[in-house]
Amino acid sequence: MKKLLAIFLCLYLFFITCGCTPILVGAAVGGVAMYAVGKDTIQGDSETPYDSLWEAALQVAKVRGAVLQQDVNRGYILTDVGGGKLRIYLLRVTSTVTKVRVSARNKLKMPDLALAEQVFTKIIEIAHNANL
Repeated sequence: MKKLLAIFLCLYLFFITCGCTPILVGAAVGGVAMYAVGKDTIQGDSETPYDSLWEAALQVAKVRGAVLQQDVNRGYILTDVGGGKLRIYLLRVTSTVTKVRVSARNKLKMPDLALAEQVFTKIIEIAHNANL
């Protein structure tokens, strides 16, 4: 019993100190695992085509606020969301896998991980549904 408790305690401390708490997104959004990689950033890999992810990301960014910058070749979208900033990055990892990274800060320049998670989930959901 003490060994089991010690293992759980070590795992708990590991996740708290490393700062990367994994958050699993269910099958409703394509079974993609997303991870908090910073105080304001969520990222994950998707086997959805890059073009579908780009269109979904642009659609979500336009709904959330005013798109300030976009570059399909670099996979970058910057959006003003109520005075805060929402950044979406898409990176082709392989010919079939694309990394999606979403960072959000509010108007006080404080991290907004909840917004980043919502946007990430919506992008994956829209892109996944477009390919069904």
